Amino acid sequence: MTKLDVINNALMKVGLPLAANENEEDWNASTIFQTVAEQALRSFPWGFATKFAVLAQNSNTPAHGFRHAYTIPTDCLRIVDVRQHDDLRAPKGRFVVSGKLLYANVSPCNARYVARDLNPDNWPGDFCDAVSARIAAEIANLSAQTASLTPGLLQFAQLSLAQAQAIDSTETTERVPLDESILLSRENRG
Repeated sequence: MTKLDVINNALMKVGLPLAANENEEDWNASTIFQTVAEQALRSFPWGFATKFAVLAQNSNTPAHGFRHAYTIPTDCLRIVDVRQHDDLRAPKGRFVVSGKLLYANVSPCNARYVARDLNPDNWPGDFCDAVSARIAAEIANLSAQTASLTPGLLQFAQLSLAQAQAIDSTETTERVPLDESILLSRENRG
């Protein structure tokens, strides 16, 4: 699916004429596309948009309570978690994001994050539908003819996003690792 397909799906939901290309009048759908897509991407730790990186240490003084400052990748919309080791079974580290910096007590800092991927070719269909539903809700308010559709479209957009999140959450085998002390205490009771 292309950006134009997502925009035309939004226009179709509102009952407006489809755009032949991205430069054609589309009721500001292409203008708000990036904002809506970034909000949807940031709303959940999407598997399709997840990246892993070892963050570069930053020379800034760490924030109170943290030992290290790191530079967040430029394509990062949301940090999911950080670990000292690159194994997802390793314990997660505490962190806080402040501007373009991440403060943490882990070193090195292996981060998992949601990337700013604005290419619908890389998105699953249900995520494309959720973005187009939200764009439809946004543009419906621009015309007196379609403004009455806005509440229903907003509800539809929320349901579409929740459905996409539910499907995405089933596409992982990640499990919370058991604390070894729990296992040892069970063995000692036996």
